[in-house]
Amino acid sequence: MARQRELTRDFRDAHGRTPTPVEAVALAQQANLETREAKHEPRSLAEQRKTWGRQAVDVLGAPEAVDRMLQAALRPTGASAQADVSTWWVREVADRVLGELEAHRATWQSWHVHAEVHRQIRDAGLPADLVAEAVGWVVDEVRELSVNLTPDRDPISEPAGLCRSDGTSVYRHTGRDHFTTARVLDAEARIVAAAANTDAAAWSPVDVELAILAARVDGIGLNAGQEELVRAMATSGRRVQLALAPAGAGKTTAMRVLAGVWTEAGADVLGLAPSAAAAAALREATGMPCETLAKLVHDLDTRPGSPLATAVGPGTLLVVDEAGMADTITLDRVICFAIERGANVRLIGDDQQLAAIGAGGVLRDIVRTHGAVRLNEVVRFDDPVEAEASLALREGDRKALGYYLDHGRIHAGDQAAVIDDVFEAWQREQATGRDCLMLAPIHELVRELNQRARAARLADAFVDGEVRLRDGTHASVGDVVLTRRNDRRLGVSSTDWVKNGDRWTVTGIRGGNLAVRHRDSGLTTVLPAEYVAADVELGYASTVHTAQGLTADVMHGVVTGEETRQLLYTMLTRGRAENHVHVITDDLGDDREFELPGITEHLTATETLERVLARDGAAVSATSTRALAATPEARLQDAARRYADAVGFATQKVLGNEDGPLTPGPLPWLPDIPSDAAEHPRWGPYLSARAHLVRSLAAEVGDRADTTLPPWLNDYTDVLTPELRADIAVWRAAQGIAPDERTIAGPAADDDRAAAYRRGLIRTVNSRHDEAVRVWEQRIVAYVGRSDERTLDLARELDKLKRQGRDPEPLLMRATIRQLPTEHPTAALAYRIRKLLAPQGRRPDPVGIDHRRPAPLRREPGIGI
Repeated sequence: MARQRELTRDFRDAHGRTPTPVEAVALAQQANLETREAKHEPRSLAEQRKTWGRQAVDVLGAPEAVDRMLQAALRPTGASAQADVSTWWVREVADRVLGELEAHRATWQSWHVHAEVHRQIRDAGLPADLVAEAVGWVVDEVRELSVNLTPDRDPISEPAGLCRSDGTSVYRHTGRDHFTTARVLDAEARIVAAAANTDAAAWSPVDVELAILAARVDGIGLNAGQEELVRAMATSGRRVQLALAPAGAGKTTAMRVLAGVWTEAGADVLGLAPSAAAAAALREATGMPCETLAKLVHDLDTRPGSPLATAVGPGTLLVVDEAGMADTITLDRVICFAIERGANVRLIGDDQQLAAIGAGGVLRDIVRTHGAVRLNEVVRFDDPVEAEASLALREGDRKALGYYLDHGRIHAGDQAAVIDDVFEAWQREQATGRDCLMLAPIHELVRELNQRARAARLADAFVDGEVRLRDGTHASVGDVVLTRRNDRRLGVSSTDWVKNGDRWTVTGIRGGNLAVRHRDSGLTTVLPAEYVAADVELGYASTVHTAQGLTADVMHGVVTGEETRQLLYTMLTRGRAENHVHVITDDLGDDREFELPGITEHLTATETLERVLARDGAAVSATSTRALAATPEARLQDAARRYADAVGFATQKVLGNEDGPLTPGPLPWLPDIPSDAAEHPRWGPYLSARAHLVRSLAAEVGDRADTTLPPWLNDYTDVLTPELRADIAVWRAAQGIAPDERTIAGPAADDDRAAAYRRGLIRTVNSRHDEAVRVWEQRIVAYVGRSDERTLDLARELDKLKRQGRDPEPLLMRATIRQLPTEHPTAALAYRIRKLLAPQGRRPDPVGIDHRRPAPLRREPGIGI
């Protein structure tokens, strides 16, 4: 692989471009031939066994170690499985499995259960021939103890032709159900109910204003949104209250002033966070004492009289930062404890940044039921228009890419080129004195970037000793390293210790130990050899998860195309001045030479990012999962798919007809039931029942349109009649279009009938725009060169400006002096106009031009660079 990347780099330097698929295959073959080891001479089995023996001794350290390994492998001493596997044993293992599942997710599916069962019993000493059976017993027990959140709610039984051999419907996908436990559901219910409690003491508005003024005197200035957050959370009288703040909105500054309201009144304040690093950051930013949620729960379980547990009393303010990263069970435990002690809880977080593995998504339930205080003005970025683009990213609006394309922030290449580009950009920023982050989504890419950084540092240096780290890399004096596990025994001061995510500079090597100095605080400690080998990595680059909460001048990050919207949003909000994303568009993996040029799909960087933005990885609570599955919208999607497939099956497989009727069925784009099928004694009643179910669900969805359509569609009240709203709601539900899909009719449909209906729906909506809007549409097309899904939205905004007395024509002229990007040009134009409209020295109002997502482009295989 290394040689292949060298050849690819040489090719790119020589030709000024990345190799084509055919050329890449040739380079891979050349690399293979150049690096393939020569075949050894023929050897007897005895000679080979001697060689293997020497190799085993080299790896294990001594012949005795080899003997012990062979003894353990050939003569295991596990206890009798027949004696161990009992009803009690199965239940005990099932309880452990459920405990792990609850700690890592609010809902799970069958493969999560199977994986955890295997992890729990792999050291049980069971003979191999009993493992599969024991796994089945435990899985069945786990299923009995779980709650199925998404059972099959379809009331119609399928005929034999549409059933599997076990009698289940072919439309019921194996493993699709989501499960949880009554414990998780109860915890979620308690958290949401606690947010309705208004029996807590409320501070007077005068006290709050005095605290805000005092903060201003101390040099802590709040914007209007931050001030309103402090007022709302101090005067509400709520026992539990939630604030949602996007990245860079200044939430910790607001929390510092909020804590001041409590302390000025003589009350106690305690900060809590899901991780030690987040707790330390909160303590540094606010000055309040802070701990981890896990530490508080541990003390409640083991030392209820500890100073931490007894610090919480009547009137105490508990500030839970990064609340979206907390798991449901822990959050419930802390809130119940706080209410029992008469304390107040303020949850601060962002439901669109990365969540921890165990995060349960209950914040969205609180928002849906009781609302939340929101910070909407992003203050982190030097360019206020980038703040708007970041908010569009947060909502999954792919037109935000127009900003990044227009500012040269999106780069592409194969993996070798991307690693080179990110590292070289990092080097340039370091040389100019700007703080720069190198980020990647997976450890393998982080390791490559770290190795490049260390190799460059040591290019002309003499290395006097180095230590092997946990990922196989090495560190020596001067290297930057990252600690990956909290260890309170490794103190760095009277109140601080070594934490997961801390960055250090190596100042000395003592045997296998590392003497290190903290990059931020300057405090020093010695990391013992055991810790270094298991929990230390190079720290020049890091994963996006590790970097959440960090801020730098510039960020250069790698994207592979497998990420979620939340990861991309977190990545692109780390840099104050610039945020660059480098997209791997050509993988150099081992399967590269098996691709078929012209057939294998290769996406452009923009298309890759569009897919990432469409991939929502936000946690969803068990309560919401169950509720959403039971809605008529979710049921309509399933019912429409079953009906369409059943009609096709009956027409072709049962009746032998190739073509179905052209008349519309229960929905305008679905086929009607053929007359022969309608008269069939078995299929006729079945298909009629399916058609009736689709019609009844569609009617229910249409009746609910005003309350279920995405809120952003409220911007179109001037063109959407009640009938159109109902039609759009039915179309979006039946097609399974996500609420954050920011085009009215969603992605292009594959079926011809559905595609025709979609085009007609779009024409109907567009035809209802005022003539003045259509005039601006033509002007935009004249400047951009073509129309896209953003054109009408921008035309509406320009018409609004015109009616307010501002002539948009000069804005269009000024905004198009510089060439627009070829992709998302109208979105880029909208951001340029937004910047022109913003008064100098002021940030634009965060509520303004809306950026909506168009349908994804349909591409032919093999097209793209």
